[in-house]
Amino acid sequence: MKENDPEFLTDYNGGRANAETGPQLRKNLFLAKATAVAQRLCNRETVYSKGSQPNEPEQHGLGYSYGQRNYVERLLPPVKSCCQMYKIHSLDCSGLMYNILKESGYDPSLSLTADKIRHVDFWEKLFDQDVELSKVAIQDLGPEEKLQEGDILYWYEKKTASWRPISA
Repeated sequence: MKENDPEFLTDYNGGRANAETGPQLRKNLFLAKATAVAQRLCNRETVYSKGSQPNEPEQHGLGYSYGQRNYVERLLPPVKSCCQMYKIHSLDCSGLMYNILKESGYDPSLSLTADKIRHVDFWEKLFDQDVELSKVAIQDLGPEEKLQEGDILYWYEKKTASWRPISA
């Protein structure tokens, strides 16, 4: 992407896609934006310098903190029963998805949870925010034997020990 479209990475919401681009290009742009945001958020080379307080250590990459979705501010875990005592820049799994969607230009809603994002109807409602993306069919494809190139894996279901892919 850096070679083919160097401005894209600094212009997530710059209007490159519009209602005339069609659902396939719109879907591809959404996936490209989401991938670029995810790569930036998961970069372990990013250094968060030591804070001014003793419980604000230097960090390489974002930490994991259950219930956390604000990685910009150095915070203690929002869950009181957690044993973490350091203020860190962090996210949990649904916080990561929340930020990927938000920074890709979509409103994932304030009630985003891991349980919600594993359901097809969450993605249908999210894509309905966009005239062209609303035309993209999203479906649960079942077990991994049915995976095809272009499918997105989004959930590991412990009950059946199988990946639950969606196709967009």
